[in-house]
Amino acid sequence: MYTKNVNSGFIGTELETYLKANRILTVVITGLSTQHCVSTTTRMSANLGYQTFLVEDAIAAFGITDHKGIYHDAASIQEHELAMLQKEFATIVTTDGLLNELSQITAQGDSCAVICPTLKNSASDDKDI
Repeated sequence: MYTKNVNSGFIGTELETYLKANRILTVVITGLSTQHCVSTTTRMSANLGYQTFLVEDAIAAFGITDHKGIYHDAASIQEHELAMLQKEFATIVTTDGLLNELSQITAQGDSCAVICPTLKNSASDDKDI
């Protein structure tokens, strides 16, 4: 478990060092919230060269009001974030689809890490697993 103080599970933690030391090439991301910690960690995972899977039924967004005062509900935020992350940063999968992917990855002898960035009330309480 790594404590984080910003949206990304990679910034200010030993996560990348751990992944490299253990030759882990595939990352699975779950957690909260989609538009903050999940999105940032997913983008960084891809930019660092990891094969990245984002589990759509194991993440959640919350509704927000934009700079024009327009409210966007949680479902639309979730849908838009997934659309932006798909292909360029991650393969979007369901839990069932992930289990199938993992069986193929491990059959090849590769390792995989599951990262669960969370957004809590206090940044010092955030944990990545």
